Order: sequence, then structure tokens, then C-alpha cells
Amino acid sequence: MMNETDGFDRPLPNIDTLISRVRDGSDMHPAMPGQSPLDSAEIMRRVRVETAARKGKNASLNADTDGTGSVVAFPQPKGALARWKSAALTDTSKSEFTLPELLAAADETFVTTAYRALLRREPDAKGASHYLELLRAGVASKVEVLGTLRWSPEGKARSVHVDGLLAPYLLQKLRHMPLIGPVVAWLHALLRLGTFTRRQQVYEASASREAHGLGNLVNELSMQLQSRFEEADAVQARHALKSSEGLASLEALLARRLQELEQANAEAGSHLARIREKQAEAEEAAATRMESLQSQIETLRPISGALGDAQKAIDKLVKQQTATTAQLEVVAGFEDGIRTLREQLQGMQQQQQGMLEQQQGMLEQLRSAALVEQERLAQHARELESARALDPLYAAFEDKFRGSREMVRVRAEPYVAFVQEAGAGTADAPVLDLGCGRGEWLEVLREHGLAGRGVDSNRVFIDLCAGRGLDVIEGDVIEIMRSLPDGSVGAITGMHIAEHLPFEVLIELLDQSRRLLKPGGLLALETPNPENIQVATHYFYMDPTHRNPLPPEAFRWIVEARGFHHVRIERWTIARDLGAPPLLADEIPGAESINALLSQLAVAPDYSIVARRGVA
Repeated sequence: MMNETDGFDRPLPNIDTLISRVRDGSDMHPAMPGQSPLDSAEIMRRVRVETAARKGKNASLNADTDGTGSVVAFPQPKGALARWKSAALTDTSKSEFTLPELLAAADETFVTTAYRALLRREPDAKGASHYLELLRAGVASKVEVLGTLRWSPEGKARSVHVDGLLAPYLLQKLRHMPLIGPVVAWLHALLRLGTFTRRQQVYEASASREAHGLGNLVNELSMQLQSRFEEADAVQARHALKSSEGLASLEALLARRLQELEQANAEAGSHLARIREKQAEAEEAAATRMESLQSQIETLRPISGALGDAQKAIDKLVKQQTATTAQLEVVAGFEDGIRTLREQLQGMQQQQQGMLEQQQGMLEQLRSAALVEQERLAQHARELESARALDPLYAAFEDKFRGSREMVRVRAEPYVAFVQEAGAGTADAPVLDLGCGRGEWLEVLREHGLAGRGVDSNRVFIDLCAGRGLDVIEGDVIEIMRSLPDGSVGAITGMHIAEHLPFEVLIELLDQSRRLLKPGGLLALETPNPENIQVATHYFYMDPTHRNPLPPEAFRWIVEARGFHHVRIERWTIARDLGAPPLLADEIPGAESINALLSQLAVAPDYSIVARRGVA
């Protein structure tokens, strides 16, 4: 954009320079020969030009052109990032398969496909780990894994036919037999030598397909990440545009205030000039009158013969002098009025100066607030990105140490009765599960026809639950609870969330729960039980995000102190086995002392605080 120039080919100052000149009064006097003072109209014009330029600059941050001058908005990515999946059999519900169909998958995908096709279920953690280790170590082939699963008792019960599996499986079994095993292996290798080239081509095609799929996934991830970065830049640009518009509005208000001040000064100066003219006229008339009276008095003094007439003339002159004195008093009153007006004008000028300083302070505060807000948004974005980076790690940690989904579902089953007893789980009184994790409890609720919604901040868990069709919300638990209306849920559950929270946050969670629950609503919070010595000294600290154990009686008292009723402790041993040794017989020396310690190993490893919100 070309800068405007004054009459001496010098660029005119920008809007910030103009405001500085208005503030210190330099706009009323030329800065150099030939430079005229800036009036209100010129300031307003410069404000509009500068504001339009700043808006155009900010708008360029939020848009690009396609080369023809038309504006192209940045794409706004939605949803989760792409995921890579290995080539695998898609339909595992058929009653018959061919051997190449099942051998197409590899590694962990192959084990999962084999379980689904032959046993009609998902692989259990122990079995999947066992077969995966055999495959990766080269101890067993994929044919042996298929045969073992197919002719296991469970596989025989399913009776899924695999065309071409029996002969290779028996051959693989013979290879492991002593003496004849090596011979069979050599013969089999010799027979397969003719098909080696074709098998090598098939393997190369499969590897090429997998590499191509991974390449496409990397490209898709790159595009989606670029789109999200551009979206963040657009949000920051819109925020900067709003800040610029606020500054322009304040500058326009400052210009209007300046124009009003100039107009008031002009009117006051004009009024003062008129008063001074009237004062000069009155003083000149009074002086002339006094000279005339003095001349008449001097003329009458030599005339002694006409004392009577002179006395009358003197009385008349005295009256005229009195009138003149009254006129002088009026003139003195004008002077007092002028002094008062001057004081009023000074007060107005001081008031206008104070308003200018106040507006400048507001402008500085807005600029500082804009900078602080911009830094806060940047810091929040950095913290969010850092937290998101740990989501996959914690999800993998849960899969390793939390236990299988089936076990967690069995542990959650007793809570169904608590929910039904409270009349919760309906459309107008749903269950709100805090820290829903992998969603096992939400699945149990759905299987019993109960309505439930989960909250979690881990993106991996949210995507996993959403993929299973569960109703979940991504975000901070406390912030989500604050956004919900009073009395909007029938039950609030939290499986192993309380031990992750600072004390102040735990108190707010209880207070928000009491606000959200309908009268008579259920609160159930499960946490590790430090009464069990193994939990208190070892298992509790397996999770590095745990803060400190919560003794049952202390936790029960806290919940009751925050206004809940019918607070009780439920200790759980269902689907929980810590391998506590049996107690010693009473006749063994020292049995009583040793059994006192051993009994602490057999205490329930988990407990729940179960409470109700009061009806009144």
C-alpha cells in the first residue's frame, strides 16, 4: 500500500503518530515550515485508512488466493486422524474358508483373524500373546496355529471348515517328530522348490501392498496435520483481527473526543472575545461620560450669582455620577463573569485532558489484555499438544496393567443393581461415567437397556469408545460437569478416578456431583483399597499417575461431609485375585502373629463409596 504524502513529499504519519500528536497538543502547531496543523476531519480520515489497512493485513492471515485473486478459505479438518490397518480377511463369519484366505494376514492381525474365523470370538490376552510369540520366534508356522485352533476342543465345537488345511497341518506336525522329522522337512522343501519363484512373487506383492498402504497413510496423516496447523493459525488470526477492530474502535472514539474538545475550545474563545469587546466599549463610554461631567463642573464654579441653578445642576450631575458609578459596577460584574468563565474553561480543559488520559489507559489495557490472551491461547495449545502426545502411552499402559475387557466387565456388573435401585439409567436420568476409559462399564449399561454417557480426556479412549457406538464426550471432567445443568443426571460413577485427583479437585468433583444429581440420585466412586497391604505398598504405585491412596473411612467421611446421604463402603473381591497365601494352623508356633499379617493380604483390593443425594 502506497503511503500518502504532505505538500513537501514527506509521508504522512500513521495513526499511532497522530494519536501521540493529539495527546501532547502538537497537532495545533505546525512541526515545520509549510506543514499545516491537523484538524478533526484529517484525523478521522487517517483513522479510517489505517483501520482498513490493518483489517486487510489480518484478513490475509486467514485466507489465501488460488492465483486468480479469489479468496480460498483454509480447510477445517474434522474428526480423528487416519489409522493404518494391515491387509486381513474382512468377512470372518463364513462357515467355510480356503487356506490362502486365512494365511493372507500377518503377525497380530493373523492371530486375531484366526480366532474370529475359527473360534468365532476375539482372542483372549493370554492366547493371543502365546501364539504371537511362537510366530515371531519362528517356533511355529501360521499353518500350525490354524490347525491347533481348528482342532482344539473349542474349534471342534465351532466346526468351521478350512479347505486345504489338514494335509499341511499334518505335515508340519511330522516335521517336529524325532528322527523322521528332518527327513520329512527335506522332502517337503525339495517338493516345494519348483514353486519357490511363484511364492516369492506372492510375498513380494504382499509386501509391496503393505508398503504402499503405509505410504498412503503417511501422506494422509501429513495432510491432516497440515490442515489442523492451518486451522490453528486461522483461529489465532481471527483473534488478532478482533483485537485490531477493538483498537480501531477506541481510536475512533478518541478522535471524536478530540473533535468535541476542539469545538468547545473554539466556542469558548468566541464567547470570550465578545465579552472583551463589550468590556472595552463600556470602559470607553464611562471615561467619556466622566470627562464631560468634569468639564461641566469646572464651567459652573465661576458663576456665583446663580447658586440656586448651580445647586440644581450639581444635584443633577451627582445623579448622573451615581448612574455612571452603577455602570462601572456593571463593568466590574462583567470582569467577574469573565474570570468565572475562564475558570470554567480551565476546568473543562482539565476534564478533557483527564478523559484523554483515561482513554489512553483503556487503550493500553486492551493492548496488554490482547497480548496476555494471545500468550494464554498459545500456552494452552502447547499444553494440549503435550497432553495429547501421552494419550497413546497411557492407553497402552491401561491395556497392559488394567486387565482384559472381559474381566473389567465382570467387575462392573454389580453396579447395575445400584443404578436400577436408584431409578437411574433412563433418558431423563442417565448415568454419567467419569473417566470412562475403554468403555467397559458403558457397554454393560447398554446391554441392560440403561442410558449412559462417558467423559474422558484421552483421545485414544474416546476414539475407541466412539468406534463401539458408545456415547462419549472428550474433555476435562470438571469442565464438562460445570457445563451441565442442575439435576440433569440420575447417577454418577467413577471407576478408579478419585486417586488421580488433587484434594481440591476431588472436593469440587463431589460438589459438582451433588449439584448435577437428581434428588435421590446415586454416586458410586471405586478406588484401590489401602487396607490391603499389597495394594498400599506396591500395586497402587504401578500407575505413575496415581497421587495417594484414600483410606475407606476417611473417604466415606469426606463424601458425607459434602452433603451426601446413606454413605456406605462396598469392598470388592469379584474377579480380583492377588494370590494371598493361606493362614497357618493355630497349633503352629507364632501362627497368631503371622496370620494377622497374612489376613491383610486377603483384604478386598478395591472398594467403592456408594451414596445418595438427599431427596429434600
